[in-house]
Amino acid sequence: MRPNNKEQYKLLIPSVLLFLLTLMVTFQVRFYGDDFFYARFTSSTFHYFLTRHIEHYKMANGRVIVHLLATIFLGLPLYLWQLINPLLLGGIVYFGSKIALGPTEKKLAAMISTSTIFISAILFLDPTITRQSIYWLTGSFNYVYPIFVLLLYWYYLSIAKLDTIKWYVPLLAFLSAATVEQVSLMTFGLTVLILFEYAIVKKNPINKMQMITLLSAAVGMLTVIACPAVFLRASIEDAPALGFLNLLKYNLKIQGTTFLFSPMMLPYHVFAMSVSLGTILKHKKTPIFQRKWVENALLILCSSSYISWFWQVTVKASTANYQILTIKQAIFFTFIMAGYFISLLYAALLFYKGRSCPKSVFPAISIILCFGSQLMMVISPVYGPRNLVVAIFMLTLYTASLMPALHPINICAVSATFLCFLLNKLYFLPFTTGAILVTYQNHTILGQKIRYKKASLISGYLIIILLSFSVFLPTLQGYAKNAVIYDHNLQLAEEYKKEGISQPLEQNILPLETYGWAMPYHNPYYDPYYRLYLGVDMDTEIIWK
Repeated sequence: MRPNNKEQYKLLIPSVLLFLLTLMVTFQVRFYGDDFFYARFTSSTFHYFLTRHIEHYKMANGRVIVHLLATIFLGLPLYLWQLINPLLLGGIVYFGSKIALGPTEKKLAAMISTSTIFISAILFLDPTITRQSIYWLTGSFNYVYPIFVLLLYWYYLSIAKLDTIKWYVPLLAFLSAATVEQVSLMTFGLTVLILFEYAIVKKNPINKMQMITLLSAAVGMLTVIACPAVFLRASIEDAPALGFLNLLKYNLKIQGTTFLFSPMMLPYHVFAMSVSLGTILKHKKTPIFQRKWVENALLILCSSSYISWFWQVTVKASTANYQILTIKQAIFFTFIMAGYFISLLYAALLFYKGRSCPKSVFPAISIILCFGSQLMMVISPVYGPRNLVVAIFMLTLYTASLMPALHPINICAVSATFLCFLLNKLYFLPFTTGAILVTYQNHTILGQKIRYKKASLISGYLIIILLSFSVFLPTLQGYAKNAVIYDHNLQLAEEYKKEGISQPLEQNILPLETYGWAMPYHNPYYDPYYRLYLGVDMDTEIIWK
């Protein structure tokens, strides 16, 4: 059953809000890094454009659609991308919230909950991540666009009756899978998991359109991961460790600890841990397993791994050196990771148990895709904070799906309390603890005064938004400050060309390196492309000061 227009508008409001917030950042974003290189694709004829893309597919990577879009927008006025990127981010909030809600959920409180979680997830994004993925043109088409298309496909697959899939669902499956490596595998995995639940768990027969959808996802995936460039690039890329086994051990160590303990992941882990523990406690009287000791063992595993994680990111944070691990540390971190994954999955299965709505299986799928998106990177010679983006949105979808059912215990205020401590925003603590106290007093003292309970719930979400905005605001200010210097550099280049000066061209280094991707003074590879971008002679000497 599709929601009516009035219900759709309720989710459009937070989506537009996120659009406006991120629009303020993107209008301060300029060209960086690969933008200078890919801008050359549109510098000549259409034949040259196609030739460069064919060559790129053979020699660089298989992200055909992604780089077609990026190069097209690099040839258009920058303000078009500055509008499109926030629109895609708003679409992530909109479709992510609708997936978490399910096709039949109409409660305003649930809508506020899911949209707040998605908005805060985007605002919480650390600049170390956003500078590589969100706030530059080429990067956004490699990360924002694929996630948007994945959620778009997921949503239309979720509202479709699987026995009567419409023609556009296989098309969306292909478009989602034919983006980037992580999302292509996730799209195929999503399709397999949904069909597995439909055919194996619910024992329904697979029909023609379902097979076409799966085939479309597989074909789209193969265009990315089986292109000639993948094997060529793997053979020439500089790996951080020599030999496959050494690379595997290195990546498991670095990627695992980055995903689990890095400060940029703290908000998302706090959300996921809070809702999973809340779900496990809520369903304690309706367990999955018949033997009570199994349920108790899982609860002990959950709580002990979460306490261990909290200890590691607080008490041990200042002394931890994740580059060098002892066997004891490796075992301890493996215990935390395994306990975390098992707890999240167990909570998702408890949520699934006894529910017949299509959304009930989505938390379990999102967790499998989240950890799968990181596991697939352990054989990659290249890894960075940008590779956490898809995992972040899967954790966000997991949180948004489970959070509304936990409103009676105000788990959002509990999450906000931990975040105040971990993010060193202690001035919010009196408000979060007050919200928690009012929530639990309502059960024992305040009786029927539901308005107090609602006020405490709203305050929990409000504090989460304020916390996320406190992380987002420096990003906005940083890009604005860099934009002033960047525009001044362009002005200096124009004056240099007009006056025909034979002296070196002076350019100013951007003051805040965190708020912008690579420039020619970071990597000389971009130097000739930057000269072409400025329109100066290739032999012009540029002095950065």
